[in-house]
Amino acid sequence: MRILFFTSGSGSTAEYVINKLIAYGKQGVGIELVGWVYEPNEELDLCFNRCKINYGDNNVFNNLEYIRVNRNEYTTNKYFHNSIWEKIVRMNKKDINLIMLLGWMHIIPEVFIEQCNNVGIEIVNLHPTLQYQLIGRDIYPKIWNMYQDGMIRETGCMVHMVSESLDRGSLIHQLKLNLNSCHNFNDYKEAMYGGKNSEGLEKQCVWEALLKLYNIFNSKNNMDIDITPSSMASGYEKAGGLILKHRGKVRDIYESPNYPNYLFVQTSDRISANDIVISYLPGKGVLLNQINTFWHKLLGIRQMVISSGGGMMVIRKMNAIPLEIIIRRTLTGSLWKAYSQNGLRIINGNVLSDKMNEGDKFGVPLITPTTKGTHDVPISFQEIIEKGILNKKEVDEIKQKSLDLFLRGEAFMKKIGIEIIDTKFEFAFAEDGSLEVIDEVFTPDSSRFIVDGKRMDKDILRKWATDNENHILEHKVLVDGCRGVELPNEVRDRLISNYSQFLNKCLSARCEYEGKREYIEGPYNILINNMVNNVENNVVNSLERLEKIAVIIAGSKSDVEHVNKIRMELGKHDILAWVYYASAHKNTQAVMNILNKYETMVSKNICKLIYITVAGMSNALSGVVAANTANPVIACPPFADKADFQVNINSTLQMPSGVPTACILRPDNLASFCKRIFNMV
Repeated sequence: MRILFFTSGSGSTAEYVINKLIAYGKQGVGIELVGWVYEPNEELDLCFNRCKINYGDNNVFNNLEYIRVNRNEYTTNKYFHNSIWEKIVRMNKKDINLIMLLGWMHIIPEVFIEQCNNVGIEIVNLHPTLQYQLIGRDIYPKIWNMYQDGMIRETGCMVHMVSESLDRGSLIHQLKLNLNSCHNFNDYKEAMYGGKNSEGLEKQCVWEALLKLYNIFNSKNNMDIDITPSSMASGYEKAGGLILKHRGKVRDIYESPNYPNYLFVQTSDRISANDIVISYLPGKGVLLNQINTFWHKLLGIRQMVISSGGGMMVIRKMNAIPLEIIIRRTLTGSLWKAYSQNGLRIINGNVLSDKMNEGDKFGVPLITPTTKGTHDVPISFQEIIEKGILNKKEVDEIKQKSLDLFLRGEAFMKKIGIEIIDTKFEFAFAEDGSLEVIDEVFTPDSSRFIVDGKRMDKDILRKWATDNENHILEHKVLVDGCRGVELPNEVRDRLISNYSQFLNKCLSARCEYEGKREYIEGPYNILINNMVNNVENNVVNSLERLEKIAVIIAGSKSDVEHVNKIRMELGKHDILAWVYYASAHKNTQAVMNILNKYETMVSKNICKLIYITVAGMSNALSGVVAANTANPVIACPPFADKADFQVNINSTLQMPSGVPTACILRPDNLASFCKRIFNMV
């Protein structure tokens, strides 16, 4: 792998990497530094002189091509980088694989990024904070001030892909620093940049990132063909990594380049009230996601593709409508205040009696929409039409769908002793133009309930937040938008109890309805206790615990095109696939390691699983997999894509009862077959 440095700083990090390259070059590591683009300054001159003295006899340094540039000679940053590109072209750009920005104090223009992408040159940057922490220059004093103000407890540095968004490219590697370990600013600065007693976190991060990139480059078909939970959670886009698209009050929404039609929604432990993200409630994210998953399944809501035993739900991409459709069954809350104090009697065409009391039920549920934003503002259906948010036909459809959904949910809850006070729905336009329900449905975050005569919702938090607003606002907002306020024990315990009891009641009722109460209710209680105790609600854990998984094991990376074809076909049926490459001939242990990982998950009822093997004519890989699992195994070898027939193969390949012996299947037949098997296991 051939790399080019850009620096306008002191050059100390570049010098450190050169030192490492020389040492590793003796071991045959194929990383070669071919050039150095730099802006002259006194520190760099000293750095070059040291390098010439120390490494003058070494080819790593002697063969460097130096490109001296000066930003002051150009009127714009774009012209400045155009001149650099012309110089790179003259030194034969085809021989360069990677550009590393090490102290480069200029924003890379989009056109420069495109020019590099067109010829296969990656650009990465060293940035002295963690991902999504701070951007721009003069980071050290800003970070230290944030720490002094109690806004953060840790920082670090990262190497990331360069994109048109400043310091926001996909993460390659990062190292963290606990700021509590630093007694003062100088300690922090030395820990990051290095000094007499340490090489510094930044230099270490650059070298480790470079080795990662080299391993990717050295792999025959690059890392973007390995779509495993760990590589996705790494955030590295070339590995199909999850890229943070939006951070809401409670949920973080990710995208993956390998699954462009889906969003990966991680429900965090953050908890909000009165439009403020107040605190963290360990275990709440998992519970809330499971409640939401329950209702999506029960009511057949189209948005959800699959969910995980952790805090993640995979959903179809849709165009959200910026409205909250609030449905009220009783006269309470802000509506009661407007009724009793302000004389409100007409709500979206519904006339209220003059003799109502607080808590009285409406004969027909009332719909009171609001806008959706930083602060939700009431809006009438007429205003929605006048503002062009929706037309009359769409408004009427949302009204009807909201009422239908509310009444279906209410009818189910009545059977299990839950009385609903109010809730809210959100809608979006699907790809085919249909209006679909999205986001939360009948959760304690989006609704208010009475269960066995007791309130089971977030009102205890809302009341505490109202009474302690000044105390809450004294806390600085952290990087994830939360203020990190310590909740009183009685509030925290009541909230987590509400989530867990509500989920337990719903699941138990569902099991009884399905005639399975006697052997499922107990495990559900255990599951809920595990959820409460599981505070490590991270992205990797959630990805690994998706409930329906196809694991593709291919014998060779030369089969990447066939594997991608299989993934595309599976995607048409909303089946996500993790991809691994391991040869049954060359490394049977690697195959066994993959199997052990997923067999353990199945044994814990974390997921349903199908193995898909991609191997040649001998089919040894399919045999090894089938001999070591009781889960379905389907062979889809590369030559099957060209065949017009299906052939029964090794009878040891196991299927659920009623499913035929595994066949050699083409990708276009495979997906629907997998879907049928998932419905059987």
